[in-house]
Amino acid sequence: MVNNYDPWNNTDAKIENIDYSNSIFLNFVNNRAIGETNDSYARWISYELGITNPLERHKEFIELGYLQKMQNSETLQFLSVMQLKQILLQNNLPTVGKKDKLIAILIGNIDTNTLDLPIYYELTNKGKEFLNQHKEFIELHDYQRRYNITFHEYLSVKAFSPSYLPLSDIVWRIFQERYNRYFKSKDWGLLRNTELERAMFLYNEGKLIDALYYYILVAYYDLSGRGNNDSVKKLKDSTIAPGIKEKIQELCRHYDDIMIKKCYSNFLPHHYYDEEKFKKRILSIIHSKV
Repeated sequence: MVNNYDPWNNTDAKIENIDYSNSIFLNFVNNRAIGETNDSYARWISYELGITNPLERHKEFIELGYLQKMQNSETLQFLSVMQLKQILLQNNLPTVGKKDKLIAILIGNIDTNTLDLPIYYELTNKGKEFLNQHKEFIELHDYQRRYNITFHEYLSVKAFSPSYLPLSDIVWRIFQERYNRYFKSKDWGLLRNTELERAMFLYNEGKLIDALYYYILVAYYDLSGRGNNDSVKKLKDSTIAPGIKEKIQELCRHYDDIMIKKCYSNFLPHHYYDEEKFKKRILSIIHSKV
């Protein structure tokens, strides 16, 4: 079956904030060559940024002075080792060594301006200033991709947050808003996923004790038998996901029994495991660590 999906003919594409869209795209194309067609660009540019003609947008950034042609000596670092060796062979130069050494040989023996290299573009001072003004958007995009945060969620939470709060605190408030929403609607499966996102967030922030608690909390929801719309699964279908077990084992040195008690302070209308039985299940995971 032929897949006729065309990301660049996306009638649903919508740019929610032009500065956000431009800053993410400009950061993406920095230190890159202009594509031959739109298909030279990542598809997420269409559905995440609302840009349906990235080739044209790339050229606009150059014309408006946000990007400039890179010097050949700088372009060398973006070539593959095979490409570098080919240039060295053509100029009867040694081809042995790692990439940095090969580049050093070329720069030390050839006027790199005479080389016919692909044209790469880098940020101008104007481009750097623009990204510096919108650096929170660059950081936000990373959070969005990791935790499925929408730009609308970001704007709505930021609007009611103190201006001095760092982005990481705003992300945590987004998690809390999701938790409150899913708790109210009794969508325990979605609530469980929110707690998993919190665990991943804390892990990536290096807060490993708190991360372990949230991974255990995810296991608490996994074994509860509760699903979305306040549904109840059978006991045999209530299992801890393998990835959660792996994280609990990885972080087990931070374990404390208080984490189990804390889990049971989270209300659930039904749970197959009482506190002691759940504790034994978690300890069995920890003790099975090789």
